[in-house]
Amino acid sequence: MKEAISEGKVDKKAFLEFTDQGFAVLSNDKDTILYTNAAFKKFSGAKNVSLQSLSGILDQEKIQGIQKLLDKVAPGNPITFTVNLLTQPDTSYLFDIHKKEDEDHFFCILRPISDLEKRLESDEYYQTISENIPNGAVFLIDKNFRILMAQGEEIKEQNANGYYKGKSIYELYDGPRLEFLTGVFERVFKGEKFQFEDPHDGVVHQFTASPVFNSHGEVETAIFLSQNITAQKETEKKLTENIHELNFYKKAIDTVALVAITDIEGNVSYINDEFSKRTGYSSEDFKAGGLSIIKSGHHNKGFFRKIETKVANGEVWKGEILYKCEGGEEFWVKCFIIPFLDNTQNINKYFHINFDINQRKKFEMELESRNFELNSFAYHTSHDLRAPLASILGLTNLAEQEEDLARIKEYISFIQTSVKKQDTFIRTILDHTISNSQLIYQEKINFQCLVHNTLEDLKYLKNSEKLKVSTFIKGSEEFSGDRMRIGIIFKNLISNAICYLNPHANPSFLQIDINVSESEATVIFEDNGVGIQDEVIKNIFNMFYRGNESSQGSGLGLYILKQTVEKMGGKIRLESKLSKGTKIVLNIPAIQTGC
Repeated sequence: MKEAISEGKVDKKAFLEFTDQGFAVLSNDKDTILYTNAAFKKFSGAKNVSLQSLSGILDQEKIQGIQKLLDKVAPGNPITFTVNLLTQPDTSYLFDIHKKEDEDHFFCILRPISDLEKRLESDEYYQTISENIPNGAVFLIDKNFRILMAQGEEIKEQNANGYYKGKSIYELYDGPRLEFLTGVFERVFKGEKFQFEDPHDGVVHQFTASPVFNSHGEVETAIFLSQNITAQKETEKKLTENIHELNFYKKAIDTVALVAITDIEGNVSYINDEFSKRTGYSSEDFKAGGLSIIKSGHHNKGFFRKIETKVANGEVWKGEILYKCEGGEEFWVKCFIIPFLDNTQNINKYFHINFDINQRKKFEMELESRNFELNSFAYHTSHDLRAPLASILGLTNLAEQEEDLARIKEYISFIQTSVKKQDTFIRTILDHTISNSQLIYQEKINFQCLVHNTLEDLKYLKNSEKLKVSTFIKGSEEFSGDRMRIGIIFKNLISNAICYLNPHANPSFLQIDINVSESEATVIFEDNGVGIQDEVIKNIFNMFYRGNESSQGSGLGLYILKQTVEKMGGKIRLESKLSKGTKIVLNIPAIQTGC
């Protein structure tokens, strides 16, 4: 190249066209200057610097910095430095180094710092901006991607060491980081204004990039406002996680509970779908009528006043409440009412979280009823079993001491009566056991045969011959049902009709009307017996209840009757007038094939 220049083979006019800038050619050894134009000589202050090294115009420290970065220079990828020449140490110049395709040497451009760049040295405008960006900074970049100005709290320490100012991005960065920033700078110097986030080395910065246009409408420089938003992003991340977690909790509670939110006046602001589904009331219904629309009337006003007083004091109330659905069905809930405090520690709403415990409540009530019945059953059974035995034992002792044969026969007759009484009671206990069993004895039932067989079983009862029984059957001849339980019902009611004949009725009758369909059998027992007093009817189905002192029964018959009917899913209705007779209506569902 040296020979080419000296022989005039290089067109020096290509350099001299830019007379306001200095040009030089630097060899690929990164030190020897092969050529300089007149402007370069003028700026450098030397008469002849051609074919000399960089050490003739720059200090060694700057030369080393330049040589270190020359490998990064590529076509379209120049580097720019701020330099002070040895001949003019008080004047700052910009030193741009370029490379062309298929050329080993470097082209250097030396130019004075522009008026804009000088103005930035003392301009307070950008400094004011930087001071008002928390954890931020302001950067001004020229077309060569050189940092003309860098100010701000975020880079205070780097600025103190002169890290940014006067350097190009090619000096400061490399690799993917340099590639990313190059793309960003190219966009803004095309006139585009935009924002972007730059996560790097665990720190996130938010940049606002804006082009700065000159009077000719050309992009002269670019301004970048930077803010460290790492803490903000962490907060956003935690907030997002918390919201996700809260949404999960809400979804979980909404899945298993009936949830409502009310203000301090009781106005409903939120009802979840499960609450609406369970009660049959829509969200609009609740917002219009409040939670009072599901009050069942089971609890008195004092009950709710105690709740209001407790939650108004900021305490959580928990307890059981009986609600009523739109359709009239009642159900129990385990209720938690939680006051919500605002940031001034004042209550502004209440959370009502209800868990449906209706099934559990039914079990508890059933268990309580069963326990009561069991205790009563144990007491009465032991008494009713022992009484005949005590009577038999006493009569046996008397018979052993008696010599009169007629008296002995009388004692034996009494013993037989006690044995029959005990046998009847034991049969009743067996009926009770069958009634409470979970087993289903499905059979085809012929009601005509059932009535006949029952009458045959009861013909030994006293006065059985006095009762005229008439049976009328409509519909199917056979009925699919629980043969054992229906047999217990017929035996119970026919035996009652025999035992409680009206001595003044003539004749005494029992009429049995049976209407059979595929789905159920309706059976009506109607007699003209002694009847039942009005005040007794309400207790007639209770365990061990006897309507009067003269009653010879165990007090279990009608109780077992009702339990047996209900066990089959049926219904029973009783009507009676004292001295007129009794009417009992049964609705017994059929057992469908395969059940």
